[in-house]
Amino acid sequence: MSESMEPKRSNLSEEAGNHQQMATVERRSDDRDGSLWASYKQTQDPNLRNILIEKYMPLVRSIAERVYHGLPRSVELDDLISAGTFGLMDAIEGFDLSRGIKFRTYCSTRVRGSILDDLRSQDWVPRLVRTKKSRLEKSIRQAEAELGRTATDL
Repeated sequence: MSESMEPKRSNLSEEAGNHQQMATVERRSDDRDGSLWASYKQTQDPNLRNILIEKYMPLVRSIAERVYHGLPRSVELDDLISAGTFGLMDAIEGFDLSRGIKFRTYCSTRVRGSILDDLRSQDWVPRLVRTKKSRLEKSIRQAEAELGRTATDL
């Protein structure tokens, strides 16, 4: 392999320095976010709310993509992102600065829940029916494993 084709490797001290820089940037961002949140909570300014929405949209997209990978092809990613955005807006309205938790932590749960609620509302099969179907399929797989053949009702 020629020298130009070899992957570049950084040494550990460079990586540690990069992590420290990233942590410093995150702390600065958290400080700015704190003042942004304080201003928004005092004024309820829609422009500040929009800034917060824009800031956390990548988180909504990330959560929607994770949920999307376990779903049938008939479900569209944009629909999940839309439902997640409503969860984000609810999270912004309901976030309490005085509790001392990070917004990302609070928001992640709300966004994922909003996406799942939307999926449940679109599903025409009740959860109980799906649960029974899963149990039946599991029982059939166990019987086939024990019998060493295809399970039948005879």
